[in-house]
Amino acid sequence: AEHISDAIVKDFSAAQACAAESCVYLFHDVMNFDMVEGLQRIVDESGLEGRLLTKTASGMAVVYDQPKVSQAFLDYVGVFADDMNIYEGYRNFASETQNGRNPFLMDPSE
Repeated sequence: AEHISDAIVKDFSAAQACAAESCVYLFHDVMNFDMVEGLQRIVDESGLEGRLLTKTASGMAVVYDQPKVSQAFLDYVGVFADDMNIYEGYRNFASETQNGRNPFLMDPSE
């Protein structure tokens, strides 16, 4: 399986064509393979709701039709999902670390 944004959009389209209207779609490796843009395209094009599950090991995501899921489902998803601003903080942290900068140390030039 390809782990790129175009592939998850294509896979979603194929699954949605034969899925029930109340289907809940679960994606894995969305954060680990930087497929957030693909997830956003799915949400934008389908009109469904999507949440990035930032508290999962691979950065899973879930897409669903909000009127067709229970409040209990939404509460459960919320346990695994941070605000997207926090997600951006994770990505910035990872980028700084990968670029050789330790974000926990003070920058002597500051």
